[in-house]
Amino acid sequence: MNSLKQNDGLEFVSSIRDSLNLVPVEKIADRVRAYWKNKIRPLFCQEEKIILSILPADHPQALKLQEEQEDILELLLCIDRDPDIIVCSLLCNHLEAHIRSCPAFACVT
Repeated sequence: MNSLKQNDGLEFVSSIRDSLNLVPVEKIADRVRAYWKNKIRPLFCQEEKIILSILPADHPQALKLQEEQEDILELLLCIDRDPDIIVCSLLCNHLEAHIRSCPAFACVT
């Protein structure tokens, strides 16, 4: 991910964290859904296309990417079904860790 997309993701995480105790969780869930649709889903596709086309399926980094994406997707599904502040906070933690650790961020344009 280039630095603009990385910064955008980190700003999103920060804005959600800042909103957790101030904004109704349903409004936070709406923001999360929109961000998923417009930002996260397309970037996940790019990450998969880039990393998984280069690395063998059993490579530790490929496995880590898939596991992180699955964890984030599960949290998004939980928020979609039953918005909860704790799950929103967990999503922020997972997204931030993913943004900061994924080597594709240097490659995804």
